[in-house]
Amino acid sequence: MKRYFVMAVAIVALLAVATPSFALDVKYGGLFRLRWESNDNVTDGQDKKGGLYDDNIGSAFDQRLRFYMYFIASENLRVVTKYEINTRWGQAPGGTSGGGWVGADATSSIRVKNYYVEFNVPQVPVRAELGVQGIAYMDGWVVDDDFSAAKFTVMQIDPFKIELGYIGAQNNNVYSEKENVDNWFLNASYKAGPFAASVLGFYQYGHDTNVSTWSPTATDYKTIYNQFVFLGGRGYSATNNSLFDLGLDVSYKMDWMAVTAKFIKNLGGVDLTDNLTGVKQTMDYDGYMIEAKADFFFNPFTFNAGGFMTSGDSARATAANPNGSTNPKDYEGYFRYPAGASHYWSEILGFGVLDNYGMTGSQVATGSGYGTTDNMGSAVPTGIWTINIGGAWQVLKDTKVTAQYYYIGTTKKALADSTTFKTSSEVGHEIDMYIDQKIVDGLDLKLVGAYLIAGKAYSAFKNDDNAYELGARLQWNF
Repeated sequence: MKRYFVMAVAIVALLAVATPSFALDVKYGGLFRLRWESNDNVTDGQDKKGGLYDDNIGSAFDQRLRFYMYFIASENLRVVTKYEINTRWGQAPGGTSGGGWVGADATSSIRVKNYYVEFNVPQVPVRAELGVQGIAYMDGWVVDDDFSAAKFTVMQIDPFKIELGYIGAQNNNVYSEKENVDNWFLNASYKAGPFAASVLGFYQYGHDTNVSTWSPTATDYKTIYNQFVFLGGRGYSATNNSLFDLGLDVSYKMDWMAVTAKFIKNLGGVDLTDNLTGVKQTMDYDGYMIEAKADFFFNPFTFNAGGFMTSGDSARATAANPNGSTNPKDYEGYFRYPAGASHYWSEILGFGVLDNYGMTGSQVATGSGYGTTDNMGSAVPTGIWTINIGGAWQVLKDTKVTAQYYYIGTTKKALADSTTFKTSSEVGHEIDMYIDQKIVDGLDLKLVGAYLIAGKAYSAFKNDDNAYELGARLQWNF
């Protein structure tokens, strides 16, 4: 008995030390996801042996664990944290998704996604969020990622909502601002009854970096900073790089219908210096995008229709210049993205559910194009347009079937054959099928099947072969 009494006293003492001197509520949650995928021709667009890539993925598995912890003092103050563990089955240790091979239990790395403080400012109707946090606007067309940021929300002005803030997108050298990327944003929204609208102003000051000058991905500017190379091989240095996005989002929702429309205009510009000749010129950001869609609800069926268009320009390759234009003026019309944008749409060309193994090399995905720069897909589409129709059927309480069709074309004609320099505006027809099945206690299974009937502009090769993706996602949100 004495032994158990000593153990009880020790436990009480430990709890007393661990308990803070003020009331603190800790909440947690997260998700577990397991995916399988098989695909073909989503990288180089051809079946031919000896192509640029061996792009047939017979079978690949990955998994993710995200967990959230909220440390809550009161409704006026809390700290939010979010962590993530990614593992690709069979991959060697290291990186952000390693540790899935033999002896995996000691090698998976934990990524800290978010940690920020959120509090009400005394005597002022403002809610502040300071730290590494997720920020998303315009359904990812402008921004949707995790950032080091400060966001302030003005409260008590219903039906209006005003958010403004600052994002420190890049600052690797605190002694110089040349490689900085600083963002400021202001979003004003209104919601009353079935109607909602918002206006967003997002300013990305890239200082002397090449961010958004061509590639809207977040990789190039992190690695080469202020050196920007057009596809023709000509190198340019960027200075005074300023991209401003002005966006409008309106929607209307009723019991049987929901419609929405978005419009974003690129403004600003960048000064470029030709590294070979020293000639200076300014490239304006003149691109734009427009999207409209409608959903119709007739239980147990749902139907949808819509599409988007992202502007492009005429910088394609020719027989005289097989690598495309080297003149920055020929790239002004492309719709540009701030670093951190991410808008998923279709399954094959738009990443969708099975995004890890999506388009990474073809002209539709990255704009690299192997001799063309006319169009880009993935989560940052530019120079392309789509029409989409589809529907869903709630077959049973726990079972839903969804089908979507996309026609994808280029805004300007793109290179379709790098040997003859013929052009085309047809990227292809994509059909996506999904089956959602509830398993048990919130565990959901999604089966995915997607097929792309390739058009001539799918790649810059003479023969464009069809592509497919098959896969499944098992997910539990807890």
